[in-house]
Amino acid sequence: MPATELNLRTLLPELEEREFEIGFMQKFLVGYPRVLNLTYEEAFGPNNNINPEALEKCAEFFHVENGFQTALAYRPTTPSTLREAVSNYDDVVQLLSGTRFARYLNEG
Repeated sequence: MPATELNLRTLLPELEEREFEIGFMQKFLVGYPRVLNLTYEEAFGPNNNINPEALEKCAEFFHVENGFQTALAYRPTTPSTLREAVSNYDDVVQLLSGTRFARYLNEG
């Protein structure tokens, strides 16, 4: 899969919008007694391997036995690093450095 070029003019506003949406949903769900908050990063580890701890968390939440299959039935087609996935990665690093979104730049 070819690398994607991110639009630097719209990247910060899009990240702010996603952050707002996540915060909104977290506040909305506070009143519910049973909510499972599981991020993609928690569910999948390096090389898109399924995280066994996430599966255990799901089993406990749904009160079922953890008999989930951990082997992937597909082969990931996306690059394994942000640098490989984003063609203008260095420009993105420059844009996000010093912002609250710099935490997403976890690889060089």
